[in-house]
Amino acid sequence: MLTDSLLEQNGMRSAGPARAATIALGIASAFENIERRNAARETWMRLQSVGRTLHVRFVLRVPTVGGTSALRTARLERNIHKDVLIVRVSPGVIDALHGRLLTLHLWLQRAVVLFRRCAWICKADDDAYIVVPSYAQQLGLMSRALSPHNRSIIHGWLGWSAWDPFSFMPEIASSFDGDFCKTGRAGLLFGDRCRGPFPFVSGWLISLSSHLARALAASAAAAHDVHTMTGHLNRSWIVLEDVWLGYLLHEARRIGPDAVGEGAADVVWVGAEHGNVFNGVSSSRVFASPDLAYPTTYVYHHPALALSHAHAMRAHKPPRPALQCTRQQSAGEGLQMAPWVRSLANGFEAYARAQPEPPEHTPIVYCMMVDLT
Repeated sequence: MLTDSLLEQNGMRSAGPARAATIALGIASAFENIERRNAARETWMRLQSVGRTLHVRFVLRVPTVGGTSALRTARLERNIHKDVLIVRVSPGVIDALHGRLLTLHLWLQRAVVLFRRCAWICKADDDAYIVVPSYAQQLGLMSRALSPHNRSIIHGWLGWSAWDPFSFMPEIASSFDGDFCKTGRAGLLFGDRCRGPFPFVSGWLISLSSHLARALAASAAAAHDVHTMTGHLNRSWIVLEDVWLGYLLHEARRIGPDAVGEGAADVVWVGAEHGNVFNGVSSSRVFASPDLAYPTTYVYHHPALALSHAHAMRAHKPPRPALQCTRQQSAGEGLQMAPWVRSLANGFEAYARAQPEPPEHTPIVYCMMVDLT
């Protein structure tokens, strides 16, 4: 059984913060995915810290019309496990198309009310397995260095994409390319509608400071997009909530915070190192074994949570995180960056140079959570 005491014996807390970060985690889960929810409950969610410093809610969508049986079942699950948040969705919602974006938006709106004191409002998919002490250690370090209650921070596995706000379609890029929306692939696809490229955090685990979560929950632009999507968009391919979130933050920088939400424009982007995250799901839904994950992995993206659990229990070693940023974050902190981090930072700095810099904006800050193990 996975327990806090066992993880402590394995050394997973040796470099942890003196006072843990308080985290609210909403797990987007399709109503029918009860087996995944139970797998999480039986493995990583059995830690004593779950319910204390980490508050977990499975976010289940239930239609307001014609969903009486589903609502009854969801309420029963909530009453038994005390970890379900039911969100009612209108009849026009196509769950397989709109569900992921809608869940993220509704979770942020509820979470900032339900968990007012939490420093972090985070979102995961139900095929994510989280090694809680090491994850909390990462957020604890950022809490000490970056002050999440009054600063906009987003953390996770970073990528780049362009976006068509008319069709809600992304076009993923391998890195920042200033011509991607001009003469590049995205420009050919989307024409004048192309926005980007911009950074985004992969949706299997997105960590937002409470300051940024509040801005997004109150965002008129986000509400407008949700209304447009559910009212007019009808196609077979799902809307990707993680790229949409990156687009919102990009627009806040491009056209100003008033359109997106106060606090959404001046964001600190903090990347997760490849040795700390394992993405076992390819775009073609081919699964790689969790046995390929690094021992310092604290989040596994893989539908077989039992396999991820077995690997974590057998092989996990605590990361030794250190924050390396393009700009000094605290007194006495140096700006030295590892060469590979500097290479990634160059892309963010090129992105920053391509964006308008109104006087009220602070410069874009990029950090990497480097593992010193």
